[in-house]
Amino acid sequence: MPSSGAAPGADDNASGTAMVTAAAEVMAGYCFASTVKFIAVTGEEQGLHGSDHYADQAATQGEDIQAVLNGDMIGWE
Repeated sequence: MPSSGAAPGADDNASGTAMVTAAAEVMAGYCFASTVKFIAVTGEEQGLHGSDHYADQAATQGEDIQAVLNGDMIGWE
């Protein structure tokens, strides 16, 4: 749902999701000492709804997040 104009985010959501799935495919053959999660969220153009919800839930559950790689807008010129 666009918050303004034709469709904000249409140029980056697919590219960011493609990055997440490509990274998961590449990293699937490796073992890590810590849990690695690959997530894609929506509702960002309307106010970071997806990422805020995930971060709130992670904090509530006591997750110890060590790092974040944000692939938002990698397909934007």
